[in-house]
Amino acid sequence: MKNIVVFLGMYFLISSVQAQPKRIGDSYMGGIIFHLDETQTHGLIANKKDTVPVHWKMAMDLCETKGPGWRLPTKDELALLYKQRNIVGGFCPSDGLNHCTYWSSTFTYKSPIGGNELYYWSADFSNPMLVALDGDAKARVRAVRSF
Repeated sequence: MKNIVVFLGMYFLISSVQAQPKRIGDSYMGGIIFHLDETQTHGLIANKKDTVPVHWKMAMDLCETKGPGWRLPTKDELALLYKQRNIVGGFCPSDGLNHCTYWSSTFTYKSPIGGNELYYWSADFSNPMLVALDGDAKARVRAVRSF
């Protein structure tokens, strides 16, 4: 009987922690919340720090090494992250002189001149626009994760 009481107590404790309201900008699961769904219980978190500019394949590898669930954002998630950049913080300076481009996982097209190069959407946070970069270009990485 004692084990059942302890189990139920732990269940209710864990349930109450998970049910607490979350807000954009809160630290959560090793990152910062930058998007919440309409229930305010599920959303997206961003890693707290950038990496230096790297090639696209290295960007994918860096996200995987962060742990289970961490990945490059899609281009739509990158747009959501851009909207919350001042709340999330830690992005490269947007001074107009320093290009502040971030990789997405979204493939856009193959090289128009016939090679095998793949192009991926990226977002320039110093000048809000999406740009297509080939995988050999370098951009920063901000890993994201769903919860």
